Amino acid sequence: MIKRLPILFIIFSLQLTFVCKASEDTTLSFRQIPYPSGRMLFDTYQDSRGYTWIASANGAARYNGARFIHYSKKDGLSDLNIFSFHEDSRQRIWAATFNGDPCFFHNGKWFNKENAPWLQPIAGNGPIQNILEHADHVVVVCSRKIFWIRGDNIVRSIAVEKLQPYARKMAGAILFNGKLVLVTDAGFYLPAEKRFITLPATIRFLNQNTKMAVWNGKLCISQDREVYFFNASLQLETQLSTPGNQLVVNILPGKGIKAGPEQGILVVCTENGVYGLSAMGKDGMKLLADDVPWTSSFRKDRTGNVWATSLTRGLFLAEQHTFRKIQLEGCAPEDICSRLEVINGKLWAGTEEGCVFKEEGLGSRLRFIHQARFSESLKRVRAFHAHHNRVYAALDGALLVTDTTTKATVRVPGATKAIRILKDDSLLIARSAKLVKVPAPDPALSVQPPGGYPERTILEEKVLCMVPSGNDSTWIGCWEGIRLLFKDGALPIPAALKSIRSPVTAIVTMPENQLLIGTREEGLIHFDGRKIQHLNNGERDGYWVHQVIPADGPRQWWVASNAGLSAVAYKEGKFILEKSYGIPYEGPLLSIASHKGALWLATENGVYTLPLQKKAAPGPKVFWEEMELEDSVYMLQYSNTIPRLAHFQNNITLRFTPLYFSIVHAPVFRFKITPGNNQWATTVRPEIQFRQLAPGTYDIAVQARRPDSAFGPSATLRLYIAPPWWGTWWFRVLVGIAALGLMVLFFKTKMNRLRKKNAAAQQQIVQEKERVTLQHQLLQWQQEAEKAQLTPHFVFNAIYALQGYYGAGKITEGKAYAEKFSGLIREQLRLSGKERISLEEEVRLLQNYCAWRNMKKRHPVEIHFEYKAPGAAHLSIPTMLLQPLIENCFDHGFEEDAPGQQIHVHINPDRSKAMINIEITDNGKGYTYTKHSGMEEAQYNTKEGSNGKGVALVGKRLELLGALAWGNRKPTCPLFEIDRMDEKGGCRVVLKIPCSFETHESV
Repeated sequence: MIKRLPILFIIFSLQLTFVCKASEDTTLSFRQIPYPSGRMLFDTYQDSRGYTWIASANGAARYNGARFIHYSKKDGLSDLNIFSFHEDSRQRIWAATFNGDPCFFHNGKWFNKENAPWLQPIAGNGPIQNILEHADHVVVVCSRKIFWIRGDNIVRSIAVEKLQPYARKMAGAILFNGKLVLVTDAGFYLPAEKRFITLPATIRFLNQNTKMAVWNGKLCISQDREVYFFNASLQLETQLSTPGNQLVVNILPGKGIKAGPEQGILVVCTENGVYGLSAMGKDGMKLLADDVPWTSSFRKDRTGNVWATSLTRGLFLAEQHTFRKIQLEGCAPEDICSRLEVINGKLWAGTEEGCVFKEEGLGSRLRFIHQARFSESLKRVRAFHAHHNRVYAALDGALLVTDTTTKATVRVPGATKAIRILKDDSLLIARSAKLVKVPAPDPALSVQPPGGYPERTILEEKVLCMVPSGNDSTWIGCWEGIRLLFKDGALPIPAALKSIRSPVTAIVTMPENQLLIGTREEGLIHFDGRKIQHLNNGERDGYWVHQVIPADGPRQWWVASNAGLSAVAYKEGKFILEKSYGIPYEGPLLSIASHKGALWLATENGVYTLPLQKKAAPGPKVFWEEMELEDSVYMLQYSNTIPRLAHFQNNITLRFTPLYFSIVHAPVFRFKITPGNNQWATTVRPEIQFRQLAPGTYDIAVQARRPDSAFGPSATLRLYIAPPWWGTWWFRVLVGIAALGLMVLFFKTKMNRLRKKNAAAQQQIVQEKERVTLQHQLLQWQQEAEKAQLTPHFVFNAIYALQGYYGAGKITEGKAYAEKFSGLIREQLRLSGKERISLEEEVRLLQNYCAWRNMKKRHPVEIHFEYKAPGAAHLSIPTMLLQPLIENCFDHGFEEDAPGQQIHVHINPDRSKAMINIEITDNGKGYTYTKHSGMEEAQYNTKEGSNGKGVALVGKRLELLGALAWGNRKPTCPLFEIDRMDEKGGCRVVLKIPCSFETHESV
C-alpha cells in the first residue's frame, strides 16, 4: 500500500489540477504623473509632432515626456477652461473653450480674436462643444451656432434653430460614414443632405456631458448613465447601461486597446473606472482600469502608451507593453517560480514549493507534472537537465527523474543543489557540502532500490552549478570560487581564476577557453583565457547573478540577476553589459528562459513573458527645445535654424527632449557634430554643451532610444558662428589687396628711389667727369701758365747776364754766350709744346743749361746725375720742372766764383708709392730759411735779399700734380722739401713727383 502512495497521489493531483491555465492580465496598470496645474483635467491630445496636450480647468499644457509647458491667458489663451483640442491640416491646434471664444496654437504662438480678428464672429455663442475638420473647413460647434472656417479664413455660420424649430442647443458634431453629422438636443442634422432626423421623445442630449464616438459601424452617444447606439441610418438600435449604473463621463473609440483577447473596443469612462466594450450587452463590458476615478479621457498614443485624465485626480499614464504576466493556476499565490528551463522544445518551470510544470499547447498552458506536498523536505527547484528521454529536476530535498515517454517519475532523496549527466549516464550531484557521483536512476522504478543508490564523494565543497567543458571535464561553481574537474579529479586552474573568491552561480563556456562567470557578490565576470574583467562598471557589490543563457544573436547572452534583466554583447573587441533591459518590472529575476520568440522571466511576483523582436523598434523622436548662450536664450521648438551667432557667442548649451513618455525607464541619447570627430557620443542628459567653438558652420544631430529599442530618427540643427571682422573673407581680401598694394607701392617707391639714386649717381658721375675734365683743363692751364712764367724768368736772367758781358766790353764772350743761349732757347721752345718729357731729355736740357751758365765762371760748377734704378731715364716728368732749382743753385748757392762747386742729382723711382723721388744737393753757401716742407716761397741768402720765385713755382706745380693724382686727399708725405746740408752750408732739395709706372708718365 505504501508503495502505491506516489502513484495514487499523482492520479489524485492530475484529477484535481490536470490542466493549469496561464491567464493574462487584462487590466492596465496606471501611474500618476504629477501635473503642476491642478487636478481637474478634461482631455489629452497627441499632435502630429508627438507632443501630448492636456486640457484642464486651469488652462492648457504641452508635455514632451520630460516637462510641462503651461499656457494661460497671458500667453494668448482666450479662456482657462479648455475642454478638448483638435489639429487641422495646417497644423493649427484648436482649443475648445467654455466661454466660446476660439483660439489656436501655431508656430509657438497662440492666436485669438485680438490678434486674429477673423475669429471675432465666433465669440459669444456659447461653449464650444467640439472642433473638427471636414471638406477643407474647420468646423467649430458652439452651443447656439455652427461655424465653418475656410482656408482663407472666411467664416460662415448657421444658428441651431435654423436646423429645426424645436432644436435649442448643439451637443456636438461628428464624422459618421464620411458625412458630417450635427447632433442637437432634438436630433441629427445632415448638412450635405439638408435633412434633420428627429430623436425619440424619450431621448434628449441636453448637457455638456453628452459625448459621442463612432465604433463598430455605429454612432455611440452617451448621456448620464446610458450609452445609445445608432445605426448607419441614425436610427436607435439599442441602449446600454453601465455596470452598477455608473455615470458616464466620456466614451471614446479604443483603437489598439485590448479588453482581454479582444481589440477594437469602445472605451467607456465612468465615475468609478474605465470599461472596454467588445460586444453588446453588459457581459461584453470588461474593466480596463479601476485606479482612475472620474476618468474624462482614455486615449492611446502612437507609442502604445495609454493616457487617462481624471476630473478629480489629474493625469495618469499606462505604459503599453507586450510584457505579460502568466498566472499558474493551482499554485498558491505565495509560491514563487524559482527555475525556468527549455527541454526538448518544451518549457519546464519549478517553484519554491517544489511544484514542477511542463508546457502544453501554445505555451499559455502549463501542466502539473509533480507536486510533492507529502514531504516538507522537497522545497525549491534548483535546476533542470535532460538526457535522452529523461528529465532531471534538482530540488532542495530530492532529485526527481521523469521519463517523458512513459510519464514515470522516481525520487532520489537527498539535497540536490545542481546536477550534471556524464557520458556513462552516471550523475554528478551537488549535495549540501559535497559533490558526489551516483549511477543513473531508472524512472521505471517508482521508488529507489533498497539501500538507495550508491554515492561516491568527488569533492568536499559546496557546489552551486556545473557545466561541461569538453574532454570529460567539468567547470564547477563553488561557494568560494571556481574549479575544473576531470573525470574524478580536480585540475589546476589559471591564476586569474583563483582571484574569484565569491560564490559562483552561473558559468557559460565560449570558444578559445573563454568563460562568462556569474557570481553572487562580484557580478558578471569575463575570462579571456588569461585575465578576468568585471563587466559591472565598478558596481560589484550586491550584483547577484542568478542565471546566464545565450541570446539569439552571435556572442550575446541574457543575464538574470537581482538588478533585473541585462544583456551582454561582444562589441568592438570587448564585452558590454547593458542593465535594466526595458521591462516594466522593478525587482530581481530568479530565472530566465528563451522560448518561441519570447523571454520567460521568473520573478518574485510571478512569471512574465516578453516577446523578442527580431528587429529593434525605432526609438522616439527628438525635438530641439532651446539654445542657451552666455547672455540670451533662443527657443527652438518650431525651427531647426537659429540666427547667426557672433564669434564671441561660442559657449553654447543645446537642450532637447524626446517624445518618450515613460515613468519607469529614462531614454539614452547620442549626438555628433560635423565638422568634428564625426563620432557618436552618448549621454543620459537631454542637453549638449560646447565650449570655445571655432567660427564656422556646424551640423549637430541627436538621437534617442528606449532601453529596448534602437536609436530613433535624428534631429538636426545647423549652427553658424560668424568669424570676427578680422577673420571674414572680405577682410582677408581687403588685407590681401592692401598688402599687395603696399608691396606694389613699396617696390614702386623703391624703384623710384633707385631710379632717382641712379639718376643722381649718373648726374653726379657726369658732373664729376665734367668737374674732373674742367679740373684737368684748369690744371693744364695752370701748368701752362706756370711754364709761361718760367720762360720770362729764364730770359730775364739771360738778358741780365748778356748785359753784364756787353757792359764789361767782353764782346766775344757775350757773343759766345748769346749763341749758347740761343741754342738753349731753341731746345726749350722745342720741348715747351710737350706737357711731359722723359728724364733723359730733362737731364740733357739741364746739362746744356749748366754748360751755358759755366761760360761766365772761371771755375765751372760740376753737375752729376745718378739713376738709382734701371730704366729710370725713360720715366716722364713735367717739362722744365728741375730747371728752376738748378738755376737757383747758380744764382744763389754759387754767387762766388770758387773752385770745387758741385751739384748732385739723384733719381730714385718708388713704385710702391707711385712716385719719383729726386734729390738735388749742392755745396754752396746755403740759405737762411730753416726748413721748408710746403709750397711757400723760400728766402735765400742772396746779396740782394731777393726771393726765390722759381722755387715757389716748382712747389706750386707739385701741388697741382698731387691734386690731379689724389683729388681732395692729402698726400701721405711732403712733395717738396728744402733743407740745409750742414752747418757749413750747402742746400738739399727733395721732390716727390706722382707717376704712373704703367704708362711711364708722371701724373
